Amino acid sequence: FVQRHGWVLNGAAPDGGSWAPTSTVLGVGTYLPRVVRELFETHLDDSDGYTLEGVALLAAAIEALVHAEVYVRLNATYAVLDKDVDRALSQEDASHVIDVYLQTILLGLQITKLSREEVVEATKDFTYMFPYWEEIKGLVPEAQREVASGLQSFAFMDITRILQRIS
Repeated sequence: FVQRHGWVLNGAAPDGGSWAPTSTVLGVGTYLPRVVRELFETHLDDSDGYTLEGVALLAAAIEALVHAEVYVRLNATYAVLDKDVDRALSQEDASHVIDVYLQTILLGLQITKLSREEVVEATKDFTYMFPYWEEIKGLVPEAQREVASGLQSFAFMDITRILQRIS
């Protein structure tokens, strides 16, 4: 999990201690859908805390939720940019979609609730607002080589895999 995504659940095993959570579902319960949270709270907890298997399942659930979020946000990005999810994009168009997707995340914007004009306005001075943008953008070619190497046009699912790899 850490090697694959660089994600860490702080407090899951403090100081090399047991897997006992410090809060509901290892502190991420409030971010999980109610039904998933209840599943973990009622079925994967034992009297000594979470089992290693329970933590592994929680990590898999978080990863699945992140992948679902990528799909929903990317779909909204396509809609805002007036792109058809059923048509392949050129490298240039795919790069623009990926840039807008990442920029709206970094700005903390909920793209599903924005118009094209609002997105254009919010991202117009992005490089100035986020001087580290080029470094972030540099993750894209590496992810593309790993999951969509050699492509000249990109289907919706190709871009989804690139963004999931970055996530």
